[in-house]
Amino acid sequence: MLLLKRSFAMMIFALLLFVLSAPLAARMVLEKFHEASMERQFQIESPAYLSGNYSWHGTDVSVSYDNVTDSYQDPWGEPFLAADIQLAINDEIAVELPNYAVREDYVGRGQYSSHMVHFLVREKNLEKLVIFLNMSRQHITENENGDHIGYVSDEELAFRTYTISQDGSIEKDDFLFTERTGYQTELINHSAMYPVIIGYYTDAWHSFPLFLFPFSFPFFTFILGGTILISQVIVFLKNRSFKTTG
Repeated sequence: MLLLKRSFAMMIFALLLFVLSAPLAARMVLEKFHEASMERQFQIESPAYLSGNYSWHGTDVSVSYDNVTDSYQDPWGEPFLAADIQLAINDEIAVELPNYAVREDYVGRGQYSSHMVHFLVREKNLEKLVIFLNMSRQHITENENGDHIGYVSDEELAFRTYTISQDGSIEKDDFLFTERTGYQTELINHSAMYPVIIGYYTDAWHSFPLFLFPFSFPFFTFILGGTILISQVIVFLKNRSFKTTG
């Protein structure tokens, strides 16, 4: 009777380890398969900052700003302007970002990097220019030191891409941070417009590594729980078979 209770307790313990570890372990495995799939499908070059005029296979892109309404300084001493940013494609205004942050001292080298970058994407040997925009205006607050800090919640984060093909065709795509595809997740990471690297199925691989994570939990606990559970089931079946034959 004591042996039966001990075996039952071990099965409960193993089941808890297995059930608690399995969901995260499965998502982490899926994430690795997803990353490998994205690497096979897309080659995304390092982003370049849009500033002034740019031409790609006959398509002209330009970015500018006007209507400066305010100026402020971030905690690192960087001066910013609040102005209306305009993106034009082939001399037509594609989008205007009203009252957005412009880096005052970064003329020609990333004035609009908080909201706008572009990179080349290769898919099936076809090269495309992707203009990536953060459509979410930051909420600027002043702290007790007089510094200005901008923030946007994940629920508010919205992005837009203009994908320009070599034949001049243009495709626009809007999406939310909370409703994104695997490819869009890759674009966010390459744009550096989110403070940390994110995953599609889980962010766990990009968390700060500790001794207990990710190998002790969830993988070791998943394997340990599964092993104990299987061994206890085998022992239970053998005992049952022995009693039946005996």
